Amino acid sequence: EINDNRDIYCAQKCDTIAAAMKNAMWSEETGFYTELTEGEEKIDCVKQVGGIFSLLLLDPPNPIAFEKDMTASGGFLQTFGLSTVSKDSFGYFPNNTVDGLKEHTCLWNGPTWPFSTGISLSAIASYIKRLKTGSLQKKYAKLFSDVFKKYTKQHIFMTKDRLCLVEHYNCETGTPLSIQEDYNHSTFINIFIEDICGLSIGNDGSIQFHPIDIGVKFLKLEGVLIHNNEYCVEIHQGNATLYLNSKEISRAKCI
Repeated sequence: EINDNRDIYCAQKCDTIAAAMKNAMWSEETGFYTELTEGEEKIDCVKQVGGIFSLLLLDPPNPIAFEKDMTASGGFLQTFGLSTVSKDSFGYFPNNTVDGLKEHTCLWNGPTWPFSTGISLSAIASYIKRLKTGSLQKKYAKLFSDVFKKYTKQHIFMTKDRLCLVEHYNCETGTPLSIQEDYNHSTFINIFIEDICGLSIGNDGSIQFHPIDIGVKFLKLEGVLIHNNEYCVEIHQGNATLYLNSKEISRAKCI
């Protein structure tokens, strides 16, 4: 709710979570957030997709190296999506189905998972907006665009005639690892509205407009109702216009 004093409580909780992540997960050895994974013969630190979630709350100590961890061949961004652990980590099994295809199974060991991809995209977008400007912002905006495009293609990989998203895919081949369909759509819609079209609401009720460029020539979002007012966003080759009740109120260059 707007002007809800619980935002102070939530901000304090965020600070607590951020401190816990830095203390418990950050690895100076790998330069990334890790967790311990037990194997048959050893316990090893693996670079976990949860480390990308940290961008919701924390600026990376070395943002160039952090971005490379996501885009390098041994990193997270694979052919068909964002893996849940980096490819160069012990415990990376992109085709893991545990004990066969299931309707619901949490797989944190290699497959691409729309749930974790959605959180990662929101986190990357949050960091991009905090950066304000510069080459680093453009680098992370490209990362956001690349991840979002792979995430989008997952919706039509299995069925060319209709949208369908399951819970897990092999991040290298795109093979579905779940039988649960129609998954994670609200997250996709939220990212599209708040980050790609850039339309969001501040805690004070103000309209925020910070669209992120994904390289499309034309995009239009209409019929968004906020406080009984209708908002529309049009994007033409990286230039965005915001309309309120059919009247132009703001223009922005996409990040």
